[in-house]
Amino acid sequence: MTKIKNIFKKDIDRDIRGVIKIGQDSEKIKKQELEEYVITDELKNDFTRFFDAYDKSIDAPTDKMGAWISGFFGSGKSHFLKILSYLLENDIVDGRKAVDYFLEDGKFDDNHLSNAIEKATSVSTDVALFNIDSKADSNSANDSSAILNVFLKVFNEQLGYSPIAEVADMERWLDSIGKYDAFKKAFQDLDPENHSSWEETRSRYAIMLNTRIKPALISSGALDEVDAQNYINEFLSKKFSIDAIGFAKLVKDYLDKKDGNHHFVFLADEVGQFIGEDDNKMLNLQTIVEQLGIQCHGRAWVVVTSQQQMDEVTGNFHKHERDFSKIQGRFNTLISMSSANADEVIRKRLLDKKPLAKEELDDLFTQNEYSINNKINFSDAIKREKYEDSQSFVDNYPFIPYQFSLLKDVLSAVRKHGASGSHMSDGERSMLATFQEATRRYEDDDLGKLVPFSAFFIGMKEFLNHDHQAVFDRAMTDRYVAGNKGGDSFNIQVLAVLFMVRYVDNYPSTLENITTLLLDDINQDRQELTAKVKDALSVLIRQNLIQKNLDTYEFLTDSEQEVNEAINAIDIDDQKIVREIGSYLFTSNLIDSKYVYPKKKNQYIFEFNMYIDGTGLNPLKNDLNIRIVSPLQSGNYREIDYKQQSGDNRNIIVVLKDDDRYIENYRQVEKIKEYMQKPESRSDEKIRYIAANRNSQAKDIERNTQKMLEDDLLDADIYVDGDVLAKGNNFASRLAEAKKTIIDANYRNLQYIDDVKSDQDILNVLKGTQNDVLLTDNEQAINAVIEYINGQAGLMNNISLSSVVDRFGKIPYGYKPNDTAWLVAKAFSDGKLKIYFNNSKISLDEARKDPKSIQRYFISKSNLSRLTMKPVKEISAREKKDAKEFASDVLEVSLVLPDGATSEQLADEIKKKTQQKVRILEDILNYNHDNKYPGKDILHEGINSLKQISMVPDSDQIFSIISKHLDDLEDWRDEVEDKAILQFYGDIGNISDQEKIWRKSNSYLARFNHAKGFIEDENLKEIANELEKYLDMDQFNISIPKLKNLNSEFVSLYSDDMDKVHEKIIGKVNESYDRLKSLVTDAEFPKKESDELFAEVNNTLKSISDRADQYNESSDENAFLNLISLDNAIESANDRLRNKISEVSQKLAEKAQEEQEVAARNVVEEATNPDNKQEETVKVSPSPQPKPTVKIKKTIFKKIYDVVLEDSWKIENEADIDKYLNALKVSLEKELEDNDIINIDFK
Repeated sequence: MTKIKNIFKKDIDRDIRGVIKIGQDSEKIKKQELEEYVITDELKNDFTRFFDAYDKSIDAPTDKMGAWISGFFGSGKSHFLKILSYLLENDIVDGRKAVDYFLEDGKFDDNHLSNAIEKATSVSTDVALFNIDSKADSNSANDSSAILNVFLKVFNEQLGYSPIAEVADMERWLDSIGKYDAFKKAFQDLDPENHSSWEETRSRYAIMLNTRIKPALISSGALDEVDAQNYINEFLSKKFSIDAIGFAKLVKDYLDKKDGNHHFVFLADEVGQFIGEDDNKMLNLQTIVEQLGIQCHGRAWVVVTSQQQMDEVTGNFHKHERDFSKIQGRFNTLISMSSANADEVIRKRLLDKKPLAKEELDDLFTQNEYSINNKINFSDAIKREKYEDSQSFVDNYPFIPYQFSLLKDVLSAVRKHGASGSHMSDGERSMLATFQEATRRYEDDDLGKLVPFSAFFIGMKEFLNHDHQAVFDRAMTDRYVAGNKGGDSFNIQVLAVLFMVRYVDNYPSTLENITTLLLDDINQDRQELTAKVKDALSVLIRQNLIQKNLDTYEFLTDSEQEVNEAINAIDIDDQKIVREIGSYLFTSNLIDSKYVYPKKKNQYIFEFNMYIDGTGLNPLKNDLNIRIVSPLQSGNYREIDYKQQSGDNRNIIVVLKDDDRYIENYRQVEKIKEYMQKPESRSDEKIRYIAANRNSQAKDIERNTQKMLEDDLLDADIYVDGDVLAKGNNFASRLAEAKKTIIDANYRNLQYIDDVKSDQDILNVLKGTQNDVLLTDNEQAINAVIEYINGQAGLMNNISLSSVVDRFGKIPYGYKPNDTAWLVAKAFSDGKLKIYFNNSKISLDEARKDPKSIQRYFISKSNLSRLTMKPVKEISAREKKDAKEFASDVLEVSLVLPDGATSEQLADEIKKKTQQKVRILEDILNYNHDNKYPGKDILHEGINSLKQISMVPDSDQIFSIISKHLDDLEDWRDEVEDKAILQFYGDIGNISDQEKIWRKSNSYLARFNHAKGFIEDENLKEIANELEKYLDMDQFNISIPKLKNLNSEFVSLYSDDMDKVHEKIIGKVNESYDRLKSLVTDAEFPKKESDELFAEVNNTLKSISDRADQYNESSDENAFLNLISLDNAIESANDRLRNKISEVSQKLAEKAQEEQEVAARNVVEEATNPDNKQEETVKVSPSPQPKPTVKIKKTIFKKIYDVVLEDSWKIENEADIDKYLNALKVSLEKELEDNDIINIDFK
C-alpha cells in the first residue's frame, strides 16, 4: 500500500525553510529560497506592480518612492519582501545572479516583467531588509521616534557603522575626514595581546572612551590630545539626537557620494503591527517617508509590510484628527496579498504529486467521492470548501480544502490572543511550515489517511503564552485525560482543536464541527467518531478544561478555569431556575396571561393567574389559572393527572417539552450571575476581563435558551376541560382556543352584555340623552344587577358600587367595571335604584343638572367604594294618594311625571317641589329680616315642617312623613290663608299695598317713640297707642284697614306739632340776631371789625334757621328731636358770638392804648434832644401836635350768675333786698373799672 510520504514530487522531509526569518543570509538558504519560490499569477502581478513603480525612479526624479504590502498572517508577504531584497541586490548565489533564478528558470514568463526587473538591477542598490520590531529598542513602545531610530540604526549598519547612534555619528565623522580606517587600526593596536578589533568591541564603547578610544583618536591623527579630551568630554555629556529631516539628509549625502543613480531601499517587515494604534508612530513614519521623497527624489525607497491595508491603518487614527494624506501619496504602490496566493504556494511547493500518485488518488476519490464529502459536514451556515472533484482531491490531499482558510483564521486569531512574545507576530510561523509539519506527522500512513485539523496544533504549541500553555501541560500529565499517550491522546486532540478555533469568529465549535475537524480517514465511521468526540468532550468538561455554552464547547485558559471552578462551585436552587423560565415565558408573552374576548369590541380582556411548577408568576388573584409544568416536574405526573387537574374548568395545563437543556442552561446562567456579584469576580484586571466574558456568554446562553423555549412550545401539550388539545396549529392559537374554552365555561352570563359601554355612555345615561340606546340594551344584565342589589339589601345597609363591580367581575359574569357601572347608572336613571355618595343621596334631578360630576363617582376607582345604592321600594296606594294631595293642597303645585313613573321619581318630584316652596317662604323671611312683621312664627312653623320632607335622604321616608303629617300641614296652610299672611307679603321683591301700609305705620310709630318725651298732644299720643296695637296683630285682614286710617290721623296731628316747634325756633333765631347786631353797633367798632362780626352772626344764625326748615320737612324718625335740639344750638351760638365781640373789643382797646403811649414818648424825646438847638439858629420848626385820642369802648358780656356771688337769694324783708342789691352793685362797679360796657344776660 502506498505511503503518504511517497506521493509527493519533492521530499516532504526536506528543509523547506517555511519559517521565513529576516537575516537568514547564508548562501545555501538563499539558493533554496530562490529555487523553490513559487510564482503564482497573483505574485506575478504583485512583482509587476512593484517593479513598474520602482523603474520610474530610475528614469526621473520622483517623490513616489514607497510600497505598502498588506496581507493576512501567513499570506507570504514576509517571503515576498525577502525575495524582493534578493532581486534588488542581485548578488551572486552559488554562481548565479539572483535574478537568473527567475529569468532563466522561466518563473517570469512575461517579457514586460523580465525587462522591468533587469532595468531595476541595472543600477547599484543598497538593500536594508529588517523586521522593525526586532530592530527596535526595548523602550520603543512609548517612544514617538521609535521608527526613525530603527531606520537610522539599519542605515548605519548598512554602511558598516555601529547600530548605536552616538558611536555611528563618531564613525561617520571619522570617515568624512578620512581617518576612520586609521582610527580602527590604532584602536586594534592598543590591544597587542588580543588584537580585538573596533567592530568587535564598539558596543562596549562607554568603558573604553579614555582607555582606547581617546588614544586611538590621537594616534590616528584625527585630534590632538587637548581636542581629543574635549571630544570625549562632549561625547559623555551630549546625547545624540536627530529628526527626520536630518536623517533624510544623511541618506541623501550618502547617495550623492555614490554614482549618479545609486538607490537605497529600506525593506521593513511588520510595520503595521509595530505601529498598532499609536498615531505618533504613524506620524513618525509619514515624516521619514516624506523627507526621503523630498530630499532624495526617488533614490531612497521604503517598502513595508502590514496585515492591514494602508487606508485601514490610517483610518484607525481619524479620531486623533491628524492628517495622514501625505503618507498615502508617498506609498503610491499598494500590494495586497490574498489567501489564495498562500494556498497555491503550498499546493505547488509542498503538495505537488508524482504522476502515478495523481492517478492513484484520482481513482481513490472516484470510488469514494460521495462517502468522502458526506463525512465533511458543518453545522453553521457558512459554506466551507469540500473536494469539488477528483482534481481538487489530488491537489489538496492529504488535506481537506476548508483547512487552508480555517488555518489562516486560526493563525491570525492565535497570534492576537494566544501567542507568547514576538515569534508569531514576526512571521516566524508560516502557513507553509505548518502544513509541512502536519504532513510529516502522517507521512508513514497509507493512502486514504487524512490529516486532521488537530495536527496543525503541534506547529504552534511552542509559541503559546503561559495562560494557554499551562492548560496543555496540565492536561498532558492528567492520566484521566491523556492516559499514557500524552499529546497523542485523542482527548488532547479534541482540546487542541477547541483551542485553535476558540478565537475564530466564524467557526462555532459544535459537536458536528469538532467531529469534522478530527476526521482523519476517508473511510472513517462518522457516527463512531462523533461518539468518540462526545466522550472526549465529557472528559474535558469534567476536568474543567473546557465548558459547554448551549450547543458549543469552549476551550478554557488557565485563568478561565480558575473562574469556572468558582462558578461551578455555586449551588442554584431548582425553584430559582423554574422561576426564571416562567418569568421569561410570561414577560415575553410567549405564554400570554391575557385573552381578548372576541365580539366585545376588544374591550373584554381576561387575565389568568400564571404558575410554573406551583410558583406564582404574576401577583393576581383571579378565578382562572394557567399552570406551566417544566421538565423538572413533568416526570412526577401522568397524562391522567393533567386531565383531572384541567377538568375543573379553572385550570389550563401547559406541559413544556421534556428537555433538560432548559434547566442546565438556566442553571449555568444563574451561576454566572451570582458569581458576578461576588468580590472575587473583580479581584484583578484579568479576572475582571474573564468575568465580563462569562457574563456576556451568560446573556448569549440565556437568549439562545429563550429561543429554544420559543421553538419548542410547538411541541408543548395543552390540557383544558379534561382533555389535551390536538397539535398542528401554532402554540399561540392552541392556547387562545384553550382560554376561550375555559372562559365560556365559567363566565356563562357574559352573554347578557349585548353592547359594551364606555365612560361616555355612562355620561349619556346620567344626562338622560339615551336616544341611541335600545330599550333592550343589556336588559338581562341590568335585571341581574338589580336582583343582586335587592338580595344584598336585606343583609347590609348600603351596597357599594365597588362591591357590585367586584361581584360582577367574577364568575359567572366577568363584566368589566365600566359595563357594571353603566348597568347601575341605567337602573338609577330608570328609577330602579337609589344612589348615595358619602351617604348623601343623589337625586336624578341632580344627576341631570351636573352629570359630569356624578359620572366621576361611577368611573373613578377612588370613588367606587363611596358610591352606594339601595333598591327602590314601591309605595302603597294610600301613600301615593297622600303624596298627590300634599302637592296639590299644601304646595299648590301639579306634579309633572311620565307615564309609569316609579315611586322614586314621584319622591324626587315631591322633594323638588317642596324645596321650591321652602325657598319661597325663606326668601320672604330673609327679604324682610329688618322688620318684626307679624306672622313670621307661622311661616317658620311651615318651613320647619316642610323641611322634614325636603331634607329627608330616603324616598321611603318622604311618603311616610307626608302621610303622618298631612293633616297638620293642611291646617297650617288654612291658617296662612285665613290670616292673609301670604297676601300681605306678596311677591318677593315687590311690596304689597298691605305691606306698604304696615311699614308706614311702623315708621310713624318710630317717629313718635323718638320724640314722645317732648310731645304734649294727647290726641297724638292716643293715635300712637292704636298704631302699636294693630301693628302687633297677625290678622292682616283686620289690622291693615285700621292702620290705614290711623296713618292719616297721625300725619295731621304730628305735622301740626312740628310746625309749632319750628315757629318757636325761628322766633328765637330772629331775636338773637337783633340782640347781637345791636351789641356790635353799640360797641362802635371800626368798620372792618364791625363788618366781620355782622357776617359771622348772620352766617351762624342762618345755618340754624336752615336746619330748622330741613327738620320740619323731614320724615326721619329723629326729625322732631333734631328740631327741638336747635334751641340749645341757638344758646351755644349766642354765647360764642358774645364772647367773640368781647375778644374783638379787648384787642382794639389794647391796641389803641399802646399807640397813645408811643406817641407820648416821642414828644418827650424831641423836647430834650440837644441836637435840635443848632437847628434852631438856622430854622425854627413848629412844635409837634399830639394826635387826637381814639376812645374804644371796652365791652364785656356776663351771665347774671357771673355777677351774683350767691347761689340763691333768700328775701324776707326790704333789708334783705337792699343787702343783695348793694352786693350786686359792688360787683358791677368793679367790672366797670376795667370795661366801658357790661352786657348782662338774664336768660
